[in-house]
Amino acid sequence: MLRYLPVAPTVQCRSE
Repeated sequence: MLRYLPVAPTVQCRSE
C-alpha cells in the first residue's frame, strides 16, 4: 500500500 510519510528533511512517498 501507499504510505505518505512527511519526514523531517523532505517529504517522502514510500510504497510498501
